[in-house]
Amino acid sequence: MKFLELKIPPPVVVVLTGLLMWLIPSGALEVLIGSWSLYLGTVLMVLGVLMDGYAAMMFLVAKTTISPIAPQNASTLIVSGIFKLTRNPMYLGMAILLLGWALLLQSAAALMGPILFITYITRFQILPEERILSQKWGEAYTAYKSKTKRWL
Repeated sequence: MKFLELKIPPPVVVVLTGLLMWLIPSGALEVLIGSWSLYLGTVLMVLGVLMDGYAAMMFLVAKTTISPIAPQNASTLIVSGIFKLTRNPMYLGMAILLLGWALLLQSAAALMGPILFITYITRFQILPEERILSQKWGEAYTAYKSKTKRWL
């Protein structure tokens, strides 16, 4: 399945995952956490969008590519700010957004969406990116990986 590596932009994966989650019958989660799911879901979605925006801003400030399809075009290895907490703040933000969406949908089954997203993104986006960045940045990237977790 190597043919899927770095092919589908992560925002497209998020939209497809969100649509799949929306198609799952709702109502089961409301029994578990009640109306708080609507508030918590909204907060998580906003947090996810803010995290993505902040990370994207850091790419723009560093004047490096934000394209997840062409990580080899990166001109700067960003290791400050939110990148000190996670090597993949944008993917983490997307996963948090999907978790919030599952809560808004009030569907326990929809909670599988963020899990599927993380699984797919790790295998077909993050691992290929890491191979490329390791080749490009060598010891600097290895040192960064040893200090900063992939997700959290």
